[in-house]
Amino acid sequence: MIVTIAGAAVALVEAFGWDRWVAALLGFVVVVFQGLERIFGRTTEGSRSVDVLRRELGREKRLYLTGEGRYKNDDDPFSSFVEVAEVIIARNDQEEVAYNAQLTGDR
Repeated sequence: MIVTIAGAAVALVEAFGWDRWVAALLGFVVVVFQGLERIFGRTTEGSRSVDVLRRELGREKRLYLTGEGRYKNDDDPFSSFVEVAEVIIARNDQEEVAYNAQLTGDR
């Protein structure tokens, strides 16, 4: 919201003939808030990703410890648990790599 207002105000500076330093200050505000928005957007997305990973691994751990689901009739439940955990972690890593590539413009 602040970025939009400051960006629109830059045009008004010229229209109303205000001092040029006002336009420069508004431009600075736009740049700073865009940067903050990207930083906090990354932080929020990273936190969400870690939270999802923890919940998935926690659910799998509960199934393993209680011997339910895929572990109910498994001859080697620990090996199965490790394999499933590796798949969950690898999927999360792939999502993080794709997200970072999207942010940096790498495809």
